[in-house]
Amino acid sequence: MKVAYVTPFYNGNCEGRFGRFHDWIHTARDMDDPPFEFEVIALMVDNPDSTLSSQSNSCLGSANELWASKLNKAEIALNLPRIHRELRTGDYDVVHVLRLDGLIFPTVLSAIDAQTAVVIGPNIGGWSPIREGGQWDHDGNISGIKQQVGYRYRQLLTKIATYDIALSFTKYHRKILLEYGVDNSKIRVLKPGVSEIFSNSWDFGNESKKNSPTVLYVGDLSEHKGYDLFLRAIAKSESDFHAFIAGTGTPRRKLIHSLGIEKCITHLGFIERKDLPRYYWEADLFVMPSIDEMGPNTIIEALASGTPVVATDTEGINEFSPKDVSDYFSPRTPDALARAIDRSLSENNQRKAKKYRGKFLAVDTLSQLKTIYERIIE
Repeated sequence: MKVAYVTPFYNGNCEGRFGRFHDWIHTARDMDDPPFEFEVIALMVDNPDSTLSSQSNSCLGSANELWASKLNKAEIALNLPRIHRELRTGDYDVVHVLRLDGLIFPTVLSAIDAQTAVVIGPNIGGWSPIREGGQWDHDGNISGIKQQVGYRYRQLLTKIATYDIALSFTKYHRKILLEYGVDNSKIRVLKPGVSEIFSNSWDFGNESKKNSPTVLYVGDLSEHKGYDLFLRAIAKSESDFHAFIAGTGTPRRKLIHSLGIEKCITHLGFIERKDLPRYYWEADLFVMPSIDEMGPNTIIEALASGTPVVATDTEGINEFSPKDVSDYFSPRTPDALARAIDRSLSENNQRKAKKYRGKFLAVDTLSQLKTIYERIIE
């Protein structure tokens, strides 16, 4: 069985967009006996690699940054003939398209025959009527209009596109796909799995463990991810802990000073994914205070590292974490988050979370994908 993965972004090191997909691919490439043969057909790729079947049009800029080149739409258009040629000559049993994109998808369908199985997702996102707050709260302005147009466009694509299976990250993500018009019988919810580097993180040892507990936040420093909420919760917490904050963005120095929490916070900036396991392993608690997520990687990474989780009690976020090592807080306020942090630290959930190391692995997701591919081929 030969699978072609068609993706806008592939930068060779599991960073940036489509991180879960990168984990599958890198895991499969490292296996002595991968579950199926595959090639990655990427529209933008900066890291030359013999396993890949594509190169980028570098005249439009490098794709080595997290969000690829700034002219990615133009680069996608210039690469479409190459994508069409590679799919037409590749003799694939399954073509798996990561995004339901108006430029890419017609190219894919025109290059393959009717016998080729087609899978879409799970990187199908954007605004829908069930997603509110944070980055989706732009009614009446230009951003809101763009969100509405994108939503209608995705609805149109689901009506005219031909595919066998649509993948989702969570049950909440399934609801989003249903809003777009995807047939419920075609949707499959993926098993959460990430690279084994997270479950192997005990190899780092405990030489840097501190006397006081540590709490980890991983994500950009935005309102949507809950950065400000976390800062205010630190000030209200009754526990003595140090907070490590990993992510891009500008720290809120004035707010931190006004809250009087300068000495108990360390901003780490952006941490490469290969270095994240150390921070998960050394943390006594991981915090995910986001407003809305289709299925955050960070919670799975924390669990695979044996680190307990405190997270917002909302769909898409509260589906992964086992109840015995998780504390979901609601309402989404600094007081509620502070109480959840205090409870989790006092209950010594870190010891109980160790049993989840070795679970939530990308190899399990690959096994599920193999079953999905085989069934639609049959």
